[in-house]
Amino acid sequence: MKILIKNGTIVNWGGSEEANVLIEGDKISKITRECPAADRVIDAAGKLVMPGLIDMHVHFRDPGLEYKDDVISGSETAVAGGVTTCLPMANTRPVNDNSSITRAMIAKAKARGLIDLLPIGAISQDCKGAKIVEMGDMLEAGCVAFSDDGLPVTDSSVMRQALEYSAHFGSFVINHSEDCSLCHGGVMNEGKISAILSKGDGERKRGDHDRARSTACQKDGRAHPHRARELGVVAKAHKAG
Repeated sequence: MKILIKNGTIVNWGGSEEANVLIEGDKISKITRECPAADRVIDAAGKLVMPGLIDMHVHFRDPGLEYKDDVISGSETAVAGGVTTCLPMANTRPVNDNSSITRAMIAKAKARGLIDLLPIGAISQDCKGAKIVEMGDMLEAGCVAFSDDGLPVTDSSVMRQALEYSAHFGSFVINHSEDCSLCHGGVMNEGKISAILSKGDGERKRGDHDRARSTACQKDGRAHPHRARELGVVAKAHKAG
């Protein structure tokens, strides 16, 4: 069966162009300005035609918290919005801190057959920040990176070890850089001052970048930045190598 998607704006890594897409079977056979014959024609005028999007930070809450969401409903919602690859965070119940849970998550997504599921495993066992997970086993099972999501790894020796091991396996860590001893769970009304203060996470970010450099870690991610100054810290670290 041939399907023609015509009159759309095709967007890919090289830019965008007005063209038509011919699909034969389950493969794109041609991108052209011509209008070849097809069994089915889809008019995409005024719409974007692009490869499946990748969402690097999702919460499917599966296993253990399925009353909020799960792999099945999450997959269906994602693909409805054009997202075909999802990286679910590890803060499930139980935590995705071992290869068995990783394999179960991937198997469930494959059974539904809508998206590619690439789990992000926990940095530490049960996300408690005390001992790193078996990264090698989890990568072999299908994990692609490691994060304790919204929980910072405050023990510098544990964080250093996580960076060393992830670099050894060609993977990376996505850390929530926050110094809870400075934040104390406090909140502030929105205003000029609230947009300036950043001690609680700025200091932790600088420390994590220093540890990444000292371990020769080439890939090091940051979750939940929320001020321009924090992005400045990240930019300086990238510039310094």
